[in-house]
Amino acid sequence: METISKYKGYITTAIICLVVGFFIGRGNKIVKEYHTIEYRQSDPVKIDVPYPFPVKETHTIINEKLVPGEKVIVPGETIRDTVFIIDTVGVVNDYMMERSYSHTFFNNKEQGKLTVNSVVQYNKQKNIGIDYQPVTKVETIKQIIEPTWTPFLSGGYDTNGSVILGGGIFYHDIGFEYGFNQNLNFDNNSHQFKIKYKF
Repeated sequence: METISKYKGYITTAIICLVVGFFIGRGNKIVKEYHTIEYRQSDPVKIDVPYPFPVKETHTIINEKLVPGEKVIVPGETIRDTVFIIDTVGVVNDYMMERSYSHTFFNNKEQGKLTVNSVVQYNKQKNIGIDYQPVTKVETIKQIIEPTWTPFLSGGYDTNGSVILGGGIFYHDIGFEYGFNQNLNFDNNSHQFKIKYKF
């Protein structure tokens, strides 16, 4: 008890320094930020518009009639008729033919992919399809917080019968430590000062 009373001031000082160092360490921090950007695919969007109506129609009118037989006189030859041949079957087949079109407007990781499909038949738009694969930009910020000041306590015992009580503080990776060495067999003591480094 006498030993504890004798060094009560040292113990009190160590506790005060520990408390002050704790609050200093909480108030001063280094923040490191790491930014990562990722593009994630969202749910695809598919829109079909069957038999869309035209917003405008422009008609081409032929005023003159086609004459199927026209006499042409060529000097020195017999009179013959020119004949206009209209491939009716070809015209009808072309009219009934179904044509499919597809165009991709963009395809990249920032915007996604947009494709427009179209089907034409009977000289009209039969179907319009829109396929859109959207993407979402996800930005992640990771913060690594490191205290500027980090207090610590230390204690130990050696084979000479000495009890060591100490403490200190780290500034970033460099530490300063004070240790009080009290010999239990003899009424003497010593003081220790150490410098530490964290790898």
